[in-house]
Amino acid sequence: MLQDILQVDFLRYAFLSGIMIGIICPVIGVFIVLRKMSLMADGMSHMALSGIAAGLALQRYLPFLYFINPFYIGMLFSVLGSFCIRPLMKLYPFYREFVIPIILASAIGLSVVFISLADAFNKDLFGYLFGSLITISHTDFLVVLIVLVIVLGFVILCYKPLLILTFDEEGSLVSKRGKQVTDILFTMIVALVVSVTMNIVGVLLVSAMMIIPVAKGMQLAKSFKQVFIYSIIFAEFDIIGGLVVSYQFNWSTGGTIVVLAFVLFMIVLLIKKTVQSISRSKPVSYSSDETVKF
Repeated sequence: MLQDILQVDFLRYAFLSGIMIGIICPVIGVFIVLRKMSLMADGMSHMALSGIAAGLALQRYLPFLYFINPFYIGMLFSVLGSFCIRPLMKLYPFYREFVIPIILASAIGLSVVFISLADAFNKDLFGYLFGSLITISHTDFLVVLIVLVIVLGFVILCYKPLLILTFDEEGSLVSKRGKQVTDILFTMIVALVVSVTMNIVGVLLVSAMMIIPVAKGMQLAKSFKQVFIYSIIFAEFDIIGGLVVSYQFNWSTGGTIVVLAFVLFMIVLLIKKTVQSISRSKPVSYSSDETVKF
């Protein structure tokens, strides 16, 4: 397997891209989970799907645009979709939870229309939906690298505003307009992360890599920063392990990664529950010179 990674270009790009995605997904995912915006990734991923379908339709009816990768049109749609989410949330401040399903349903409908126009129910579409190793090119690898730099730079520079948005969103948005800019940038960053992740795990499974590693990290972490560390470790294990298994058994890449992530999540829950049960069942011991008061 290691020899294949060193010799085959698309495998090398897939593993390097997977390692970087294992960093950016949980880093952004921690803020998404704590802000109770887990469905946002789903909405943006389906916007990306409509963009991919639009790209496939353009390739069919405008052959001179065939050189444009539908993946990048999907990225554009995802970023544009991020600008639709915020105004809708402001329009319904007390019912924000139904904004994402509206975006999600509209994006699915748009995707189906474009897919039917492109007559694109084929293997290529399956790769976009559920991820594929062979779709990772050198250009895609560079795009993931650029997004990694953008995400890490954004989190480092805006760490304190992001903390305020996470734990006191309403107060922060009212106090300073600069926090609103941070929120807009955060939404755009989420769109970029969703776009680059879908090449590995597929459009329909993107949100899993932003949520499941964080859910596992929160079970073990004892501080906010530890959540990041544990989440990244779990994400790397999920992605690298899923890539290895999917290559060895010729399984769907995205499905294998997500199933592995879910199995590990259940194991973490079981281990934690077992440890808690054991600690509760231990008898309390007292020293001989200690007086027990009832």
